[in-house]
Amino acid sequence: MQASTLAIYLMPPVSAGGYGFSALQLGFFTMTAWVGIIGAQLYGYLSNDRIPLAVARRVSGIWRPEYRLANTLLPGFLLPIGLAIYGVGLQLHLHYMVLSLASFLIWFAALLALPVCYNYIVECFVQTPVEASVALNSYRIAFGLMSVFIITQWQSAVGVGWMWGMGALFVLLVDGLMVIVLLKGHEVRKYTNRISNEIAVTEDGQKIMEQPTRTPMADVERDLSFVMGRSR
Repeated sequence: MQASTLAIYLMPPVSAGGYGFSALQLGFFTMTAWVGIIGAQLYGYLSNDRIPLAVARRVSGIWRPEYRLANTLLPGFLLPIGLAIYGVGLQLHLHYMVLSLASFLIWFAALLALPVCYNYIVECFVQTPVEASVALNSYRIAFGLMSVFIITQWQSAVGVGWMWGMGALFVLLVDGLMVIVLLKGHEVRKYTNRISNEIAVTEDGQKIMEQPTRTPMADVERDLSFVMGRSR
């Protein structure tokens, strides 16, 4: 929604409540999204596997797909902040750098959460990953198109500040549901498995193996024993 409405807020002249951006300036402003995407990719590369595995080791050493949702806690905190700053910046007509900071937070948080949700859904249906991805993409496209059609009426009803503020509150509501799934999703899937046992196949219950630690002295002893055995 933020990307599809960017020109509406930035390109009108200042006298009309906009920022008077040209097409080139608007293009440069979208670089905030690229910075957010690149930052999310780097952070996700470093944390998307390590954090769930660390949670699994700390809890019981048994893998649950819900542990992947631990990676949504940071974007769940940053995304409503970005939406709130964006709404306040537009409502009070703050400097465009405030909007660029909000844009970065929105894209960074959204691109952090999206792959985690995909991984979780696919891991809950490991034998039908394509079907699970198609269903999730259908929801994304439907809600994305719907937001474009309702944004004008929504803004007219509550104002631009509260429109983005309500978006932040909706994200917080979803964050609460995400925490419930993180804590209780395993029990919920037990009831689902009774209905669709052939579809809902996961790697739930696998033991997390610790990598054995090797010391330089152990390597020396191994090589020495090998040499002694060959000399005999």
